[in-house]
Amino acid sequence: MKKNNLKKLGTISVLCLSLFTTVPVNALTKNETVYSKIDTNGNVIKTTVTDKLINDNKLDTITDLTDLDKIINLSNNNTFNKDNNQITWNTSGNNLTYQGTSNKELPISINISYKLDGNSITVDDLLGKSGHVDITLKYTNNERNLVYVNGTNTYLYTPFIVTMGTIIKDTDATNLKITNGKIINNGLSNILVGISAPGLYESLNMYELKDLDTITISYDTTSFNLPTIYNVATSKLLEDNDLSIFNKLNTLTSASTSLKENIDALTEGSNKLLESSITLNNGTSQIYQNLSYVNQKLKEINEGAINLDNGLNDIINTLNKVKESLNNSSNDESIGKLKLLIDTDLNTANNLKAMNDTLKANYEEYNLKNITYKEAITADPTMNLYNLKLAYEDNYENNNQLITLLNSNASALTETLTTLNNIDTEISNMLSTLTTYLEKAHDGSTELANGTTALSTGVNTLTTKVEELYNGTTALSEGINTLNTGITAYNEKGITPLSNTINNNLSGNINKIKKLADLGNNYQTFTMKNTTDNGETKFIIVLDGQKVEKTTVKTETKTEKLSFIDRIKNLFK
Repeated sequence: MKKNNLKKLGTISVLCLSLFTTVPVNALTKNETVYSKIDTNGNVIKTTVTDKLINDNKLDTITDLTDLDKIINLSNNNTFNKDNNQITWNTSGNNLTYQGTSNKELPISINISYKLDGNSITVDDLLGKSGHVDITLKYTNNERNLVYVNGTNTYLYTPFIVTMGTIIKDTDATNLKITNGKIINNGLSNILVGISAPGLYESLNMYELKDLDTITISYDTTSFNLPTIYNVATSKLLEDNDLSIFNKLNTLTSASTSLKENIDALTEGSNKLLESSITLNNGTSQIYQNLSYVNQKLKEINEGAINLDNGLNDIINTLNKVKESLNNSSNDESIGKLKLLIDTDLNTANNLKAMNDTLKANYEEYNLKNITYKEAITADPTMNLYNLKLAYEDNYENNNQLITLLNSNASALTETLTTLNNIDTEISNMLSTLTTYLEKAHDGSTELANGTTALSTGVNTLTTKVEELYNGTTALSEGINTLNTGITAYNEKGITPLSNTINNNLSGNINKIKKLADLGNNYQTFTMKNTTDNGETKFIIVLDGQKVEKTTVKTETKTEKLSFIDRIKNLFK
């Protein structure tokens, strides 16, 4: 997996829409750092903003926009002029860094709560206490935007990513845990790093992102000290090189659509085949019944010459019915449908194999065998890795079984087709033989005995063949019915939900992610900037640590004057 192809949040990559934006000649680059101190509950105490103006064009005078107060020049002693929100600097062609204060609401706010042994508590009461401690940081995204996406106006939040960091000494904590983060131990201390994306769940409505706005640190302590907690926030969620993943998603969407169409076609063909197999089975059953009737009539011929003429007429009429039934059994149409089914089974098996190859390739490429579903979600909360792992492990073996079934069925159908063609020829030949014998029987009674004997033998053979055909068509119909049931269930419970998820949920979220990329790229400064300038902003929000104040208590020792007797008594205490 290439570096930066997947973000820690697991969001799906999109195209960066500003690759070819033209920068005006006099444009500046404004790098802004917003530094805020918060109290133990998360309330902002003070916000200081540092702006670095990169003077690429070496201008002696540059003009900037700002709404900061108490502005000071950090680069040199050059003065500036400020007219409302427009500020002009003398730079002598150099870069410039200045600082000011702000009372604006941060785009990310934090609510911090504490628990001791499961009960809520303030920091002041918690300091120095022992027990199980929970520190919960709840992040809120305040940058909500009304945008038009997926055919409607909806609210999306500017995609801020917050990285939380703190250090807790080994001597201060045991059984240390963190949600949405990792713990690194250097032998003396524990470095805790957590990731939060407030507003992302509300924007994408993906359940897997629901708790991504909260980080909880839990541990056991003998004497609680509040560690310093750093929070760094940025809106640069998506990068240009995420295009490869986006292309893979397009391929996945197309593949799922093709798979759904093929399965639908297979289901339709299976339904038609089932109908045809029932018709074929009914036809062979009728033929068998008619031949049984022929046998009965032959017995009547052998019983006496009286019934010769009537018997022969009945036999001829019955054979005509047999021919009509045989012609009406639509063998040619059924054979054509059997051939179509064989081709459909083979094509479907090939399509499923191709899909399995894709699933396996993705599974091996991202090493999904060696990660759990929870790790997959952590690495890729957009469900890309999760869905790839789930698709492989839920469908790969089932697909292989279906491929085997389809190939086996195609082989069975091929054998049945061969048998059906042979039997159809044999039946036709035998009916011709019967007709010949009956015509000869009409020519004279002399040949009656020989004719009826040969006829009886032929009919018995024919009946046996038809019985075999009937048994074969019955088994074929039952097998096709089982296949039809399996294909229908596979389509309804597997392919259709998968296709709907990919084409509806995924496609819709891709469009939302494109809008999120725009929002993230457009958020360039916390303060103000010229429209022709480029900007980049990061937020550093710090909660200063607090420790238990150690006090020295002087203990006065009072010396009592004891009598001699009392001192002796004390020896035995």
